[in-house]
Amino acid sequence: MLSRLVSTMKQSPSEATSTAQEEFSRLLLLAHYSSLRDQCVNVPELLEIKAKLCVSLLRYIGDIPADKAFYEAGLACKEVKWLSLASVFWNRFLDISDMMEDDSSAYLDNTDFVGSDIPYDFAMPTESSVGDQEREDVRNWVLAASIDQSHDAVCYCISYCYNISLTLPSYVIDAEIFSYFLIFLFCFSH
Repeated sequence: MLSRLVSTMKQSPSEATSTAQEEFSRLLLLAHYSSLRDQCVNVPELLEIKAKLCVSLLRYIGDIPADKAFYEAGLACKEVKWLSLASVFWNRFLDISDMMEDDSSAYLDNTDFVGSDIPYDFAMPTESSVGDQEREDVRNWVLAASIDQSHDAVCYCISYCYNISLTLPSYVIDAEIFSYFLIFLFCFSH
């Protein structure tokens, strides 16, 4: 339905529909990435693609709750052993959770995301999208990871995130082409 709407808007471009078409195209890509991520959940061979989708979904904070997006990106990265990236995303998740808990509008440190297209200026969620137990599990993991020096907890997302995500700042993959690409990968991996 959304895909047909965007296609129809592209066929009859006008200045009035241009902004709406851009917004619907962005929402179509968000829905597409979310749907693909959900399809990858129970397929062990696709966990890496799921992690890439979760990282790419960080660009849609505002449309999806920030705490949930960073939690899921951290979880997916941990599942594929990208521990440095999991640490960065879960630290951001904990910062957001703490700010929501304290009802604070303090500034989020954006050092890890400088130069990336991951938003840092977004509306803070009013209620948590992640349960208390999951938050405590993440807090314990991040604490243990900061004590355990077996992996480098510093990650500069300007290069690392782009290496594993689905889009680059100056290059956006068309949703339809990308879905064919994923189908191709899935068919030849089985």
